Amino acid sequence: MIAVVTKDEYSVYSGMALEDMPSDIERTILRASEFIYYTCMRSFTLQATSAEYPTAIKEAVNAQVEYELVEVGEGAEREEPQGGGSLGELKWEKPPKALAPRARRALLWNGYLNRRVTATDSKVLEGDFYVE
Repeated sequence: MIAVVTKDEYSVYSGMALEDMPSDIERTILRASEFIYYTCMRSFTLQATSAEYPTAIKEAVNAQVEYELVEVGEGAEREEPQGGGSLGELKWEKPPKALAPRARRALLWNGYLNRRVTATDSKVLEGDFYVE
């Protein structure tokens, strides 16, 4: 996987000078990129370069990196999905709660945490579902 943002982009987002960043910032950015991708249940396409990602995804990854570096520490254990459920053939999982609040807002406002569900059985209602 290609990191969604570069350390230069994170520097602009956070206001942190490049020389003040941890020596392993690229690893932190890559882990945050993977986490956002997993949390969105792969609802965006992996790109060849960071410049090709949507702004909302970049904002979420930057917020996640900041959250891990400032709030909880990069080594904080990521939780498994918080349960879920099923209804006939339909199954779902809630994403882990380790998502940064600002990342959650960026993803939610841009539809990355919403799922469109369409049933093949006409007796089942189709609709949008919010993943919390």
